[in-house]
Amino acid sequence: MLSLTLAAMLTAGAPARATESDPSAEAALHTGDRAWFEADRRVARKSWSAATETADPALRARAEWRMALVSGNVGLIVHGLRGDKALAACTDEGRCLLAAAERELLLRAAGYPSDLDRVDVWTEIAGRHFPDDAQSIRVWAGLESVDVLEASEAATPDNLGALLAANGGTFPRGPGTWALGLGVAGASGAGVGGGLVLSHPDVGLRGHRSELSLTATSRGAGQISASITTRGTSWWTGSLRAQRLVQDRYVNGEPVDTELAGVVLAAVAPGLGDGAWAGWAGPLARFDAVDHDLIAGHGAWGGLRWRPHRRVGVVASLEASLIGSVHLEPTLDLRWTPATDRGPAARLVGQQVVASTAPAHRSPTAGGGQLLRSAPIGRFRDDTVAVAVAEWRQPLVARLQAVPFAEAAWVDGLHGGAGLGLRWLAPQGQPGTVRLDLGIGDGGLGLSAGWGQAF
Repeated sequence: MLSLTLAAMLTAGAPARATESDPSAEAALHTGDRAWFEADRRVARKSWSAATETADPALRARAEWRMALVSGNVGLIVHGLRGDKALAACTDEGRCLLAAAERELLLRAAGYPSDLDRVDVWTEIAGRHFPDDAQSIRVWAGLESVDVLEASEAATPDNLGALLAANGGTFPRGPGTWALGLGVAGASGAGVGGGLVLSHPDVGLRGHRSELSLTATSRGAGQISASITTRGTSWWTGSLRAQRLVQDRYVNGEPVDTELAGVVLAAVAPGLGDGAWAGWAGPLARFDAVDHDLIAGHGAWGGLRWRPHRRVGVVASLEASLIGSVHLEPTLDLRWTPATDRGPAARLVGQQVVASTAPAHRSPTAGGGQLLRSAPIGRFRDDTVAVAVAEWRQPLVARLQAVPFAEAAWVDGLHGGAGLGLRWLAPQGQPGTVRLDLGIGDGGLGLSAGWGQAF
């Protein structure tokens, strides 16, 4: 309906029909925009929500689509439909076209496909009647330089143009909004199943990050986990996990029996740093259930993260159980990922058990959905594990991506494999992305599925 309405306006060439704007709603919309540019997302949401109550369809559409930035992927559907309904009822050609142009740009900010060619055409037409507003939107779209706003009336106080001029011509994307994902999960040797993940990068509209996930497979493996990390240069992180492990035990390359174990783990730590460097350390409480025996493994955990570039990350971490069973295991994880949906990605992981009296399932393994995807889960196990992974991420059509990969692992000898994966890239990024990988190597044939990229 929206497309038909706009098409009728363009083909008819009708002059703009002036309609009475709602000053209070317009003020609320500008207050919300100003708060958004100042990173006060709570005020922005409250103000935009107030603006959606207006009877002015153009303003209501603009406010509804802004609400999509802070209302989750479910809220995006609700507010998107309301915004389109308001635009379909819009009768003022110039203001309707400006609102439709903003819709495309807000779609882009939320991570969805958008059409800048439409923005170009619509703002050219609307600019005949609303030149300053049209110019602001063209700068927002990157169709004109921000320099044109400096000498323009579009950059008057309390105007979108002024906010764009002060922010280099860009409309802040924000940290993102919550996303609820449903999908398949599993790996060869663990069974096939599914689950859900709820990820929120902006808890309380304050920038705190949290994630809740639940998975279950046909072999009885499953996990429920929750984590939260507060924002700031000094912060706290914590996690809680309950897990049931089902893994085959291999002798001479053949499965001989199935190991069942349960894990309950709780960890909390203060952290420092939010730039290139960050570090954290704190207590860890853990219980492992094996053959009806409950084995404690309490101690500490911590790590250092170095991120010199948004494509490069290095994490060195340590899990140390000292009360009950002893288990000391440092891990080094290096990652290189492309800046876009296309390009090479690489990962190097090293794990070493320094000392351990813990159950065997705590030893590092290769095989499954992330490290050595060409082998079943738990196929190779040793106190020393080193894995190298290389991928090429290639967009296909729409949001579908192909990922050929090659892997090598040192686990009591050298093992390797290669394969091909498919990704459906969710607009919200990693949490909602669906992953399916098929690999083959000297460990057999591996099929795995889950959320997010493998790394």
